[in-house]
Amino acid sequence: MIHAPVARDLAILGQGIDKAGIVVDALLGTGVRGQLRDPIREAVQVIRRARDAGVPVLAVDTPTAVDLTSGDASDPVVRADLTVTFHRPKTGLRARVGKALAGRILVAPIGIPPEVDRG
Repeated sequence: MIHAPVARDLAILGQGIDKAGIVVDALLGTGVRGQLRDPIREAVQVIRRARDAGVPVLAVDTPTAVDLTSGDASDPVVRADLTVTFHRPKTGLRARVGKALAGRILVAPIGIPPEVDRG
């Protein structure tokens, strides 16, 4: 794990990203609203450069900047090859844009009993 609190640090980290075996997108939680700001914006750009170079991208719960309720995306947004989401499929990942950005979707159980699920 590397701590990169400013965009300049991410630009340095991004050098040689095209040689990575995989990139894991686990930048933010599910409550993202509005335009991304640095250093997250630059991190998304690094992930996009990696994917453009053919490096597979795995998103955790949702690709960064995809709204899990609507499926709408901010700009820039991560396009994943595989998204592992938790508990149950999220509405936004079923929407046209969200589904296209998520790639293949796997749902991982996390132990929430069906009787307490409010979804």
